[in-house]
Amino acid sequence: AAGLSVALALIEAGVATQVLERESRLAEPWHRRHENLHLNTHRDLSSLPGVAYPAGTPAFPHRTTVISHLNEFAETHGLPVEFGVVVEEVTFNGDHWTVRTTAGPRLARHVVIATGRDRHPFIPAWKGMKDFAGR
Repeated sequence: AAGLSVALALIEAGVATQVLERESRLAEPWHRRHENLHLNTHRDLSSLPGVAYPAGTPAFPHRTTVISHLNEFAETHGLPVEFGVVVEEVTFNGDHWTVRTTAGPRLARHVVIATGRDRHPFIPAWKGMKDFAGR
């Protein structure tokens, strides 16, 4: 959501923008979450610029509704998302950035890194953890 919102803001400011998405679709972490998950913030605080949740959406939307919202946002604003591209390294070279990707190098004046808070899960240590046999 943050990366898509930044992309729109940059485009509206006249900055050439390309979104590199490592996954094959938007909202991949939401696709992988459990079936009964709902957004834990109110829909009015979580809608993206220029795209509201549909009328009748519960206050805390189901994960499939969140996925639809993210996709609708990208489609509505025509965001330039390139799927299946992994950024391997970003280096600064004087007056520009070199972004090394699985689709070849890219040169950029500006780079925004928005990996999402779920890219690398954090599991805190807890008493009895070593004896727990579940996932």
